[in-house]
Amino acid sequence: MYGKEITDLLLITTGMTFNSKFVAHHEIVSFNEAKSKSCTKYDKHNNRRVRFATGGFVKNTPVICGGLGKKKDCVDARHKDKKLSTLRSGRYGASTVVIPSKAKPGVDELWILGGAKDINKPGQISTEYVLPFAYKASRPGPDLPEALAFHCALRLNATTVLVMGGWAPRELTKRSYFFHLPSQKWTSGPNLKKARCNFACGHTFLRGLKNPTLVAIAAGGVYKRASNSRTKTTEILRVTWNKPAWFYGPDLPTEKGGIGFASGLSTPDGRFLFVGGNKSLKSGQLKSILELRCNMQWQPARSLKDACQWILLKELKMARSIMVAMFIPPERNIC
Repeated sequence: MYGKEITDLLLITTGMTFNSKFVAHHEIVSFNEAKSKSCTKYDKHNNRRVRFATGGFVKNTPVICGGLGKKKDCVDARHKDKKLSTLRSGRYGASTVVIPSKAKPGVDELWILGGAKDINKPGQISTEYVLPFAYKASRPGPDLPEALAFHCALRLNATTVLVMGGWAPRELTKRSYFFHLPSQKWTSGPNLKKARCNFACGHTFLRGLKNPTLVAIAAGGVYKRASNSRTKTTEILRVTWNKPAWFYGPDLPTEKGGIGFASGLSTPDGRFLFVGGNKSLKSGQLKSILELRCNMQWQPARSLKDACQWILLKELKMARSIMVAMFIPPERNIC
């Protein structure tokens, strides 16, 4: 499975590079070894100096929503002056999952959760649905169990979304929650071992077992409100257990300190990538694209920390953090 080529392209857009400069171009990464070069495209339409945005690929379109600079806009990543939809609430540091639309059966939409309104309101309890080209404005979604910003969310399977960590109103939190899409109900999940925000998350599978086992990943991030307090720890949640619990996985491959403000995403067949990030806000921006690989046959009698390892897949042309990353089909290459 790990030898299988990643056929989708990786789109990296918005964010920050060295010396806190905003990035004014996209980068498209191909994992096809025959076409191994990344390509970049300066976006002359980029009048959006944006960080802490969110987004996803829906309706054959890479969509970016919110962020510092344009907190209520949802735009086409290819043409950032092309406004697709308007959020009900301005937000940055929100999370997004792509889910089937209940309003328009047969198509996907973005579900945007939480995020900060301004520096004095670090978290929101509200969520909203964005379906570009069908509705000019977003639609309200179910409230989060608590107000959150700079947290992480992922869709585990066809029925379940996992939300974890982030800034709660009075603390950096370890809490996690499952949302059941058919019943539209929240349930409490197991606490992370380490409270963290601005971290990467996704899912992968434990290979080497009779049946591959689904696990969720939380990697890196900030573990204190002080912005330079990065962690290199990785946590792994065995979702299919009767009593799910988080376990430490292998640390991120960094010699000093940790990595925060990276992007995490999973391929359709469950390969988890950790993209970019930084070791501090003004320096230490990273180019690396890492993959977490887990195979219980490597160390069958030992811990998940020994059964998993980080592999360097590729490097970005430009180091960046606090960006939006998403997979797009090869035919949607925007370079």
